[in-house]
Amino acid sequence: MGRTFPRAAWMTVWLVVQAGPALAGSWATQYQTAQSDTAIVSLAAATEDKVTGFGVEPDGQGNSKPVWFRTSDGGKSWNKQDASTGGDLLMLTHLVCPSSTRCWAVGTKVLMSTGFGVQNVLIGSTTGGDTWFWPPPLAYSESRIAVRDPENFYLVGGSVVLPFVASKAQKGFVPDVGGEKFQGISDAAFVGASEVFLANGEVQTDQKTGAETILPKGALLHSTDGGATWTATFQGRTETVDRVWFFSSLTGFVLGHTPQGPFLRRTDDGGQTWFEVLVPAPSGVPAPRHLADAVLFNSRAGLFVGSDKDEHDQSFHVVYRMRDGHTLVEEPKPSTARAMFTLTCPSQKVCWLAGENHVIWRFDGTDDDVVPEEPAQGADVGPGPDSAGSGKDAVAPDGTAGDGSSGSDAGGSGPQDASAGETGGA
Repeated sequence: MGRTFPRAAWMTVWLVVQAGPALAGSWATQYQTAQSDTAIVSLAAATEDKVTGFGVEPDGQGNSKPVWFRTSDGGKSWNKQDASTGGDLLMLTHLVCPSSTRCWAVGTKVLMSTGFGVQNVLIGSTTGGDTWFWPPPLAYSESRIAVRDPENFYLVGGSVVLPFVASKAQKGFVPDVGGEKFQGISDAAFVGASEVFLANGEVQTDQKTGAETILPKGALLHSTDGGATWTATFQGRTETVDRVWFFSSLTGFVLGHTPQGPFLRRTDDGGQTWFEVLVPAPSGVPAPRHLADAVLFNSRAGLFVGSDKDEHDQSFHVVYRMRDGHTLVEEPKPSTARAMFTLTCPSQKVCWLAGENHVIWRFDGTDDDVVPEEPAQGADVGPGPDSAGSGKDAVAPDGTAGDGSSGSDAGGSGPQDASAGETGGA
């Protein structure tokens, strides 16, 4: 049953943290260009020295072309290279480096050299992003990599979840709970060897106006048998659950947005009860409508970035930091100009943030910026990328304040057709 906790208690925590010590570290710009229609869409740090990014820039003929960004000296120098492959157009959506050598990237390749066909691709690296190998094309369109460890992960973001085991593609599946299928899986979190959480959200876009309508498909699914069967921790909410983290079977977070704006929620009882973590109004810029990216180091510490446009159609961003597991505080930065899309942190003391105009920021911290983990509860979480990565009342699993029952009937995972191929090649 859900429980309600008094708002005053959480406001007290918020006031205490607001009065806490300031960060010892600071942000500084490492790279940018004045060229318009440029962006870095994903960054992944293999180490505190080696970072790989993927972005786009104009090709001079009215189109966009892909570009790589690489540094091997912590960002003192950045190398930009054309990411085109033999005349084809590579468009990646997500990069991860779950170890110092192993990286993965997912997206599409437009086969311009052979007549504009499209391939769904996952590419891999065993050199920390310096070079990449090309496994056979994927059978499904995916946009995000949810990592258990460097060789085992889920591809999500499409209508089918595609697991990889020992770097080899398995059969895709659509999670099913009591006959309801969930085809908007956006992220996954792994706990131990067999426990998995899936975030779901579905948005309908008007083809004429571009207006988006959030469907009542917001859900968090849970499996304790490695994905063979699923239950719903909650479901049927008019919201998108964009990201999920669990640091034990009990303690986790979900990040998403509703038509009213972004939300961050925490549970300490496996999803029976959720506490709303305030996303405070930023200073000097409007409140962003959603948070674009986040890194959680442990159940107490994390970074979040939100981007949007103001009333003058100017892009901006805001960074929030969490240091107590319950409170977001706006991070002081020299500038909030331009939208920032991607955040990567190989440690709590080193982070990079990137976005429009190929802007790359680096955070350098000290030991004072490191927040230790809380005492462990439940099973240990599996390693993953970037998990090194007004105070409101508690809400029940059905989204209401007060008591509420959670879950629903269990359902099979429903394996679908196999992917087009397995990883391989060099």
